[in-house]
Amino acid sequence: VPKHIVIGGRGLKEGVVEIKDRATKETLKVAPADVLKTLRG
Repeated sequence: VPKHIVIGGRGLKEGVVEIKDRATKETLKVAPADVLKTLRG
């Protein structure tokens, strides 16, 4: 499932990366260190 990654200026300041799942329309907020782990499932 393709996931759309949004890294905004605000997100970087907060230390949060938003991952938008196009299938479920959910937005996950994860720490940058956890992004790869989250994407790999």
